[in-house]
Amino acid sequence: DTSVTGVQTCALPILTDKEAALADYRALFELPAYAADARLSASELLLTMQRPEEAARTLDEFVNDPHTDLTLSEARRAALIYRKLNRTTSAQAVYEKGAAKAFRTYNREAALFHRDEADFFEATGLTDKALDAYRDGFVSAGLTLSRPTDNVNFTRLPPAVLWRSG
Repeated sequence: DTSVTGVQTCALPILTDKEAALADYRALFELPAYAADARLSASELLLTMQRPEEAARTLDEFVNDPHTDLTLSEARRAALIYRKLNRTTSAQAVYEKGAAKAFRTYNREAALFHRDEADFFEATGLTDKALDAYRDGFVSAGLTLSRPTDNVNFTRLPPAVLWRSG
């Protein structure tokens, strides 16, 4: 069938471009200013290339390096890759380490970290941890000054927040 051959021919340059991109990412691994993004991007790319073992190895080398101090954004990306690899223990370790850094941090990055952390804990059946992460996200997002302690305070925005958003 000539249509199948045409599709295979069209797919070949895309594969080559991914290999070239992977080589470019690897060239940046040793440059401190680019290493984190390059390793995370290479791991994500390897996943799309159906090479999960190599993606896991690349990510493990980066995350487990004693010199690596993940930002919250990098931790979110690393945990998501681990989730896609079905490595829940590794993802949980990244979330738990990042949670210590995100605690009492008031910005968008911390709020997004807590959102993703809560989603992970909910998906793995750890609903109490998920609820705590959502509550921490409320604090990080500036929706409340302290972690809500009950469901009424957790689901009701304070008047000052409502006034600012209206």
